[in-house]
Amino acid sequence: MRLTAIITVVVLMVGMATAQLPTPVNLQVPLRTNTMVRVDWSQPASVSYARYDVKITPLAVINNPETPSQTSRTFSELRPGVRYSVELVGITDDGRRSAPLRFHVWSVPEQPSDLTVQPISEINIAIQLADFEGTYSVAVVGMQVDWEPAAGDSALSGYDVQIRPNDGVMLFPQSSLTGEADDTSRIFTGLTPGEEYTVSVRTKTGPPYDAIYSQPITRTTRIPPKEPFSVEVKDVGTTHASLHTLPPLVGVYDPELSFELTPNHGTVGSPSPDPIYRKFDVYTITELRPGTTYTADVYTMSAGVPSIIPYTVTFTTAPAAPLALQVINFTSNSVELRWDQPHKFAEGQEIQYRIEYSDVLSTSGERLTETVGVQSPDSLVNVRIQRLESGVTYKFNITTILNGVPGVLQSQTVQATIPPTPVISTLTNGDGGLYLTFATPPTGRCPRVKVFFSPGLNGSSVTPVYGRVTDTIFLPGAPWNPAYSIHARCVTNNLEGPEATILSSQNPATGPRDTEETVPLACLRRDGSGRASGREKVIPDACCAGRPYRSRTHSCCGSYLLRIGGRRMCCGVTPYVPPTRTCCGGGVIATSCPVS
Repeated sequence: MRLTAIITVVVLMVGMATAQLPTPVNLQVPLRTNTMVRVDWSQPASVSYARYDVKITPLAVINNPETPSQTSRTFSELRPGVRYSVELVGITDDGRRSAPLRFHVWSVPEQPSDLTVQPISEINIAIQLADFEGTYSVAVVGMQVDWEPAAGDSALSGYDVQIRPNDGVMLFPQSSLTGEADDTSRIFTGLTPGEEYTVSVRTKTGPPYDAIYSQPITRTTRIPPKEPFSVEVKDVGTTHASLHTLPPLVGVYDPELSFELTPNHGTVGSPSPDPIYRKFDVYTITELRPGTTYTADVYTMSAGVPSIIPYTVTFTTAPAAPLALQVINFTSNSVELRWDQPHKFAEGQEIQYRIEYSDVLSTSGERLTETVGVQSPDSLVNVRIQRLESGVTYKFNITTILNGVPGVLQSQTVQATIPPTPVISTLTNGDGGLYLTFATPPTGRCPRVKVFFSPGLNGSSVTPVYGRVTDTIFLPGAPWNPAYSIHARCVTNNLEGPEATILSSQNPATGPRDTEETVPLACLRRDGSGRASGREKVIPDACCAGRPYRSRTHSCCGSYLLRIGGRRMCCGVTPYVPPTRTCCGGGVIATSCPVS
């Protein structure tokens, strides 16, 4: 049973003839259910009735009390939500009757069923003005409430719909504006994103000034929160990326966001405050795949309910460094490299590799760059770097470039080119051995020399002597004897170059003579005879820092010999390699010359 407030019933007619007694007064309905109604009244002030005659239409069970003068009756076996007409007549002991009191009572209607609550983000508005007609979609924060009508044939006047918290605006469909009771839908807008709402719907019947309501049917729903206000992708690496996020500016939402990554791999860490913009949170995504394009859908959450639309960003991780980088061949002026592609690329992607190489001993920071493209995404990559300087140790850094985006990691290897043949300047017999001096080779670098003689004395092995090419090298135990040969090789990073050999008893020229002398300059041959032989019977015609050279093939730059038509140019007395370096005024070599 459901107790209801004491209400005033509708008195349809109080008709009393002049001879009739007054009707009962103070009608009340203290108890009302779907199947039962109890009606109370009071005796009039001027008369006391001994019993009452009560009738109800449509028919129902009237529960008469044991005391006929009792001023209440209970009607049972009623139909829910039906209006009943009641006639009440008071009768005195001598049989006189009061005027009939006629009124209506309503049983409690059945409650509605199948209540559904659906959040909505837009509604359609139809506009018609003269000949113009159109439908427009309007973004809203709201919900649509639907239910099934109450069962039975009760005379309903409508439905009562309430939400808690009580905010927003109810937009009624057209049928609701005309008061029709069969409308079973409501739309609420202007709600708070992320807020939880409780919706209750009751069936309504009875008079408009004193409505009778059913028990409510209730549902609870949460409005999806707004999407994040901002998401920025920063610090994209090979296997990680950072997302800097700003939550929505309105509504209710959880402190953490939800992420959906496509392709679906990677791990999103817990948020941390942005060190610069404290209102932003930073999420780091790890375990990503190199060279992969990701789409991140970022949702705001409110008690497990995501925002209707995400904030979507797209980023591409940096490609991985080349794999298994190795040197497969090298000469005096070239190095051939080979590597495996770091991962399988998709067809249609633009794949390039940037090769940066420099002299490991250089302090100028000069670095040369080559870029190569790859046509087949599954093949090995072979690249030959040419026009290198002999006797130089180079460091090679290889970077993968995918669709114009360079990787952050590099593969690295070090390789020296074969050094040139050393130039023996002097050979002098000394106490317990021989002394050798060397001139700078016409091309390439010879940072160190390895010197030994052969054969060994009395069948013993010979221990080579190492030294800088600018030093005087003492070869202990070497005899001054034409039966023995002196051997010298340039050494760069433990890599030995071609060998120069002279007889122990023969001393090479001590240095070039002045070019104005009529005596031809001697040019030391590899066999140490001091003469040209075979088809190369050409003698030098100029000197450069004590070294003979041919002016038709080389030029002198300070103490350096430069091959004519080669890569190296002369700036004052110092060679340089364009275009990465240039010659400025006063013989100064720089990356770029200052503008006066």
